[in-house]
Amino acid sequence: VALGWVLTFFVVFASFLLIPYLGTFMVGNLGLGLTDLSWVYLAGGLASLSSARGVGRLVDRLGPARVLGGLLAGTAVPFLVFTHLSSASLPGVMAVFVLFMGLTSSRVIPTVALVASRVPPALRGRYLAVNMAASDGASGLAAWASGLLIAEGPGGALVGLGLVGWLAVGVTAATTGVLWRFSQRAEVPRAAPA
Repeated sequence: VALGWVLTFFVVFASFLLIPYLGTFMVGNLGLGLTDLSWVYLAGGLASLSSARGVGRLVDRLGPARVLGGLLAGTAVPFLVFTHLSSASLPGVMAVFVLFMGLTSSRVIPTVALVASRVPPALRGRYLAVNMAASDGASGLAAWASGLLIAEGPGGALVGLGLVGWLAVGVTAATTGVLWRFSQRAEVPRAAPA
């Protein structure tokens, strides 16, 4: 059961290595204006909202482990493309950011569905409370860790985000291993005999 907390931690940690620094990167490295940034985030939010419904349907049809595995593999592309952009137009940045947010934010859906399904209903609320703490801890720790690897260069550009992108891909690969192990060890709880 504790492996579910580890899975949640890794899923969130990989994302939050990057998420806190994306706005600064878009302004300082890619030259977007603050007004452009609001449109990019609006598009990313709409992508997250629309992808969530589709991912939820896929989880119900294919199972959370299979969908999470696909999303983990899929996020490697926007993690690397976004963190290695050197310049791009507003539509180009927006397209990569939409892909980033649509895939990254959706990973939580199959993760929670999977770990919650492995806990008896009588313990689910307490388990998910600790799961949320693992998620919050991962986001804070990841932001701190990537902050140690990123520096501010001339003109406010971030230096080192490309390395952090590779680190996020590495953590995501490790997450795939945790997912596999969790899927092998966990069984769906059954109702107690009457």
